[in-house]
Amino acid sequence: MTEEHTIKCGACGESFSGATMEEAKALAMQHKEEHHS
Repeated sequence: MTEEHTIKCGACGESFSGATMEEAKALAMQHKEEHHS
């Protein structure tokens, strides 16, 4: 069973999932920079 971590974008609430907390956080941060900066 694989554990999945989910981070929400603080700006829009969209969720990003990753195998690790770091991965999910990186996806959310990348999204935020691309769409909300």
